[in-house]
Amino acid sequence: MKHISLDFALILSVLLCVGMAPTFRLAAQTAKGDKKAVAVATTSFPENLTAPPSARPTEETRDDYQLGIGDVIHVSVWRDQELTQTAVVRPDGKISLPLMGEISVAGKTATSVKSQVRDRLLQFVTDPQVTVSVLEIHSRQVYITGQVQRPGAYPLVGSINVLQLIASAGGLTPFAHKKGIVILDATQAQKEKFDYASAIQGRDKHNKLILSPGDTVVVP
Repeated sequence: MKHISLDFALILSVLLCVGMAPTFRLAAQTAKGDKKAVAVATTSFPENLTAPPSARPTEETRDDYQLGIGDVIHVSVWRDQELTQTAVVRPDGKISLPLMGEISVAGKTATSVKSQVRDRLLQFVTDPQVTVSVLEIHSRQVYITGQVQRPGAYPLVGSINVLQLIASAGGLTPFAHKKGIVILDATQAQKEKFDYASAIQGRDKHNKLILSPGDTVVVP
């Protein structure tokens, strides 16, 4: 029985070594700087694990974009976490910040708000370094619904026409009625009709129609 146990243990050890051989080779290749081995080692995940999701990038806005009610901005003061805040523009057009109190920002650009915040901070901080960025736009939006890849609300930063909005929404689906597209205004009244097929060929007079805040493009 002892010989059988020893033989079994020996066979088991050999099998384990054989099974681990690829791992040992991978480790050896990685140590020698084998780029392929390094790529495999760093990109392979068990089935029950996934790579962490990337941070959602913020939308870049034009310098002349004017803030409105509902917009979300981030006010950053260098080396001062207590004064660094994310704020939503209230219905009265103002935001509230530590030390500075209420600041009217509706109708102003991020650059203008930056100067305003800095002037307020000069009463408390020597040479404050301020950055103001727009994180979310809710005051100026256009909408697209129906047979497009990604229906929903889209921020209206500058000027945008119907073709550009359709492109932002991922394009039309195969079932879209290209000649039956309509544009509704903010009151949901029909504003215009839009012929996609003619527009992409430059034959539709409305192919450069600029959308206004609150407009909805309906793709049947």
